[in-house]
Amino acid sequence: MRNYTYLGGFQFPELEWKVLEKIASGLSDKETAVLLNKEENTIKNYARRLFAKINVSNRKELISWYKEQVLLEEFKQLVEDWGNDVYKARIETNPTNTIAIADRREATLIKRIEKQQPNSILLPIYKNGLVRVQYEKTAALREQSFHAKLLDLVGPVALNIEKLAKETENPEHYGLFNYAMGDSYYIVRDFATAIRYLSEAAKYLKNPDDRLAVLRVLGIVTAKLVQRHMMDEKRYDAIIEEMLFIIKNDTDNVERMCETYEGIGRSLGIMLRLDEALEMTETGYKLYIEASQIMTISKIRHYQIARTEGNLLLDFDIRDEEILRRLRELLSDRDDRYPRITEQLIEIINKLKKPIQD
Repeated sequence: MRNYTYLGGFQFPELEWKVLEKIASGLSDKETAVLLNKEENTIKNYARRLFAKINVSNRKELISWYKEQVLLEEFKQLVEDWGNDVYKARIETNPTNTIAIADRREATLIKRIEKQQPNSILLPIYKNGLVRVQYEKTAALREQSFHAKLLDLVGPVALNIEKLAKETENPEHYGLFNYAMGDSYYIVRDFATAIRYLSEAAKYLKNPDDRLAVLRVLGIVTAKLVQRHMMDEKRYDAIIEEMLFIIKNDTDNVERMCETYEGIGRSLGIMLRLDEALEMTETGYKLYIEASQIMTISKIRHYQIARTEGNLLLDFDIRDEEILRRLRELLSDRDDRYPRITEQLIEIINKLKKPIQD
């Protein structure tokens, strides 16, 4: 299997990449040939191919292109790390702390955007980073505020994302704006409006992890509307099939996979398909346990799965001693970072202790 390196939208086989690096460092064809143990004519041929591939005329232009692209990659990584800081805070700490981190990153990115010339090669990178930080901020706001004023909080931030989407003409940005709004309308139980935004988000979001996030909520909202006879069950089944396909083929993000299995289980419960629902939550639980043995994974995923399993038992008025045992065990080692979901689990356990109705 050939090894490739990617830079500036181009794919470079191993030897071609080594030649590019040597030329970019200022070495002559002869010096490069000695270092790579190749004939000088072979290096000259590779150099000509590189000129044609990148569409430059000479070594000076090639070196300039290489340095610019390396600089871009460095800044892309820096800005990506800033977005990851906010995401990590969101799944590992509380919403208030996440919003504070997002505000700091947001302020830094806005200052850098203001300093750039309109044709700066760094401007799109900073705008992309700002969208990601602001999106994570909307997610933290939604986690912090499960009430009617939620839309007042999320709306202005989401509109900033929409404005940036128009500036950058980046479809992913439109997707994140629509997801932020759709998820907010779902939380305030306006399902008809939520599905419009979420359906739009699904059109634009192609990244597997982002797509799983929007499909998870879209599946829950669609299930709600199917039960109200406002949507066809076939649409719901197609959403579930796509999520399972992505999990199997397109992602190795365990956090997102656990969250998705929980969401599928929840929506199947709404569809009154209990056996399938418990199968999905059980799959998510096993995946979480296996993954937590070998890597760091947020405990919130465990809490989410446990809450959904407990609610399934309550909704269908059944008892499952294994799930009840797991709920108790989870609470015995509770995490104070998640007070709201902890309270929900305590309430579920207390209800499950009551006699099951015949």
